[in-house]
Amino acid sequence: MTTPQPPPKTGGGAVRDSFGDLPLLKQEGAGGWSNVAQANKPETINMKKQITVTVNGQAHTAEVEPRLLLVHLIRENLNMTGTHIGCDTSSCGACTILLDGKSVKSCTILAVQANGKSIATVEGMCAPGAPLSNLQEGFKENHGLHCGFCTPGMMMRATELLEMNPDPTEDEIRWGISGNLCRCTGYNNIVKAIQYASAKNRGVEPASTEPQFV
Repeated sequence: MTTPQPPPKTGGGAVRDSFGDLPLLKQEGAGGWSNVAQANKPETINMKKQITVTVNGQAHTAEVEPRLLLVHLIRENLNMTGTHIGCDTSSCGACTILLDGKSVKSCTILAVQANGKSIATVEGMCAPGAPLSNLQEGFKENHGLHCGFCTPGMMMRATELLEMNPDPTEDEIRWGISGNLCRCTGYNNIVKAIQYASAKNRGVEPASTEPQFV
């Protein structure tokens, strides 16, 4: 019976990986080999990093793995599930939040990158029991949602849009929300909702939301 032999060693009694710098096996006495990778397996090393983020005005400190996405920190660690996960490819915009006032897709950012930063989610748009914000009211009055899955991300994107441009044209609104996908509404009522909020923000009477009959 042939005894399996370890891969050729490169000196120092250790078998190294293809990069030539990571010991995989180490010789221990005559014919004895130990698995260095097993001895140094990841669970024996604390790889977590402590971060602090301010979400909707409240500071939160957590220990997170460096690979944790910001959307998972928000949903799973902080239990703010209004921020949705839609595509995992940064295409749909359902996970849009404000990071230091800038709308970003939180599935494309690591939680550790948000350390020390301010985050706004849909939960912070108005306090429980308080009147709806102008933007929320606009979506309600203009039926700017159907299934509602895209709505939190759409409203967070529209929030920055109106801060950057308080009186956008229809084309500017459509371009501004082009990174957020909606499968239900056809976007027309979303545009009307943002126009409604724009008018209310500026103290102008919004256009009627009643259907027009000819």
